[in-house]
Amino acid sequence: MSSRAGGIGTSAFNLVRSCLRVAADCYPQLEFVIFTGPRTRLEGIHGANCTVDERFRGIESSLLRLLFFIPRGLRAQRIDVFHGFDHIGVPLFAKVGRYVATIHDMIPLLWPQWVTRKHRIVVTAAYHRLRQQADVVIAPSEATKADIVRYLRIDPQRIAVIPWGCDERFQPAGDRERFAAVQQRYRLPARYLLFVGTLEPRKNLTTLLHAYAVLRAEGRAEGLKLVVAGRTGWLYADIFDTIKTLDLDKDVIFTGFVDDEDIPDLYRGAQLFVFPSLYEGFGLPILEAMASGVAVVTSDTASMPEVAGDAALLVDPHDPKAMAEGIARVLTEERLREVLTQKGLARARCFTWDSVAQKTLELYAALA
Repeated sequence: MSSRAGGIGTSAFNLVRSCLRVAADCYPQLEFVIFTGPRTRLEGIHGANCTVDERFRGIESSLLRLLFFIPRGLRAQRIDVFHGFDHIGVPLFAKVGRYVATIHDMIPLLWPQWVTRKHRIVVTAAYHRLRQQADVVIAPSEATKADIVRYLRIDPQRIAVIPWGCDERFQPAGDRERFAAVQQRYRLPARYLLFVGTLEPRKNLTTLLHAYAVLRAEGRAEGLKLVVAGRTGWLYADIFDTIKTLDLDKDVIFTGFVDDEDIPDLYRGAQLFVFPSLYEGFGLPILEAMASGVAVVTSDTASMPEVAGDAALLVDPHDPKAMAEGIARVLTEERLREVLTQKGLARARCFTWDSVAQKTLELYAALA
């Protein structure tokens, strides 16, 4: 829930904020104790119209929190239901009450080459602990649930699928002056394809770069740049090597980390949003782009088809030519682009954080 959070941190922040808002009206009997970290965003916590107690904000080490402070806090506060917002967040021992844990994806087991050895060891241990201690596991998609059942051997009856929501600030209309400022800040061109996400292997940016090179070679990307918005993760060197090999230095713009308030304008200004990821537990940027009124091309694997429905053009993420053809179709076929845009707007409206909060609170109430 930090100010520079990725997808998991963003979902945790939005869930807490929405749970506090919904609970004030629907579950006034619930009391919330929130164990926070030093960089936790607090604007969604303070001022809530329900009973909220914030604890351990000054403790930097997540290991210390899991070993000592959270277990002690659970006992002292007589917690009925504890929710760890990721699979590492379940206390190491001395279980108190009922435990809920969210598993956002299964990357460390499905794609071990994409994570560090240390992370793999920590997560493997966390999975074992979670199998033993979690009363309910929340997954953001049916695809992720299937992976959890297959790789962790957790009873499907213990898994609740609660898809993420799309923040209301993603809208097709925006302030022109603000967009002009964002355009200048990130050196955005007049026309661009957009990718949003961390620069790491599973995001499959090298295939997108090859697809973009195909479009340029065929003369179907005239005046169209590729904007890559996101910070570097790990094993990202291949991305920049590919750009040099394909001679795309002048055509690909890296924004680096984008401030949270600037992301909606980044979406709104794009001709098309391309999300070529090989694996996602959910794929929130797909909904964000749709809600911003931008047509989407995404992968036909993992959770992406489940999130996109019939509101995006699905392509093989391993085939640059197929990806290039899909991008070209949406760019050149005006009717297709309009249909995808309208379907995308309707699709995004189906995913709200208040709905996520309502389902999560029902789960808490049932366990308590």
